Amino acid sequence: MYAKTIRREGEEELERRTYARFWLGLTGGLSVAFSLLAKGLPLQHLLGISIPDRLGSNREGNVDSAMA
Repeated sequence: MYAKTIRREGEEELERRTYARFWLGLTGGLSVAFSLLAKGLPLQHLLGISIPDRLGSNREGNVDSAMA
């Protein structure tokens, strides 16, 4: 019963136009990104955590060996 419902709803979503799926994906991705920022930025401020200037650098500014 659930499988039929899920399949039907999936087929209905695939019938959407390409641009509609694009906008749904874009807004979903932005929603996730902003929710992470909304949680992370206050924690950064409260805990005094600094964000490195470049990806892969540690607190001393050295590039991690895994990133090199």
